[in-house]
Parts: sequence; C-alpha cells; structure tokens
Amino acid sequence: DPLPSSKHLAITWIGHATFLIQVAGINVLTDPVFGDLPFFRRQLQAGIPIDKIPNIDYVIISHNHRDHMDQTALTFFKKHPETTFLVPLGDKAWFEQRGFPRVREYSWWDQDTFTHNGTTIEFNFLPAHHWSQRSLLDFNKSLWGSWVIKVGNESIYFAGDTAYSGHFSAIGKEFKINHALLPIGPCEPQK
Repeated sequence: DPLPSSKHLAITWIGHATFLIQVAGINVLTDPVFGDLPFFRRQLQAGIPIDKIPNIDYVIISHNHRDHMDQTALTFFKKHPETTFLVPLGDKAWFEQRGFPRVREYSWWDQDTFTHNGTTIEFNFLPAHHWSQRSLLDFNKSLWGSWVIKVGNESIYFAGDTAYSGHFSAIGKEFKINHALLPIGPCEPQK
C-alpha cells in the first residue's frame, strides 16, 4: 500500500498512464484507470487497487479517450471532497454534467498555481501529438496534451499519449524537467 503522503518525491506507476505522484504532502493522480473498459480488458491488475489509493488532491487528465478518462475511476475520486480535477479545454462540461464540483479547464501553455498546506504546486498544460474523441460526434472537439508539475526543485513531465514531434523541443526550451513519465506505444511493430 502507498503511504498516505510523502514529503519527498515518490512516483508509483499503477498501470498504463496512471501514476500516483506524491511530493511535499501533495498527492496527484494522472489519467486514472483501474479496471476494464468497454471493449478492452485490462491485461494486468492495477499496481494499486483503487480502494488503497490515498486521498488525492489533484487528478490531471491528458485527454478524453476512455483509457485515460475513465468514468468509473473518476466517479470514485469525485467523492473525495478535497480533489480538484484539471482537464483539457472542452472536457469541463463532461465533468460538470456528472456533478464534479471542482474542475478547472486548460488550453495549451496555460499555467495554474495552487497553495497546498503552505506549499506551492504549479501545473502547466502543454501540447502533445495526439487527438481526442469520446463519442461518434466529438472528434477533436476538446484538447489533448501533456503536463509539467512543479513543486519546489522537482519538475515532473507527464506526457499522456503522444507521438514524437516538435512539441518535445518546445517544452524542453521552457522547462527544466527532472522526471519524465513517457508513453510506450504497444502497436508497432505489427506482427
């Protein structure tokens, strides 16, 4: 089981694009998915069961694909009164329609800063080379992206889903990154 919080940086990979990031007493969860999805069965159990996850301060979403923005997992964290959801531009309405009380929406290169128990945490929503779609009629109606999280001397890059592109150079020019959480595509080479 993970610690309830950690003063020093601790990053736990839970599976796919779900990471628990703990630093300075702040808990951040990325793209939470803990179980099977419609049409997709999970190949391995989540590294930490959802009911063992400590209280989460911030959930960050990279894009609205169901394997990154899972309604079942998100609804579990909605009941935590302290959790704030940070989402790409165009996805806030989805959360509000489902009664999520603390949702903030961002465009590329937007920055937001919070003070949590006297510690400043900064979130930067950044580009990625990907796309968005949740239903048949909403192709690219919301943004997709990556995040840089800064707390003290720590700077964590969460890439979400992305192909290699020039955005990596642009982000690297703007941020000194200590830790990078990068996707590994499972579809190439094909057999």
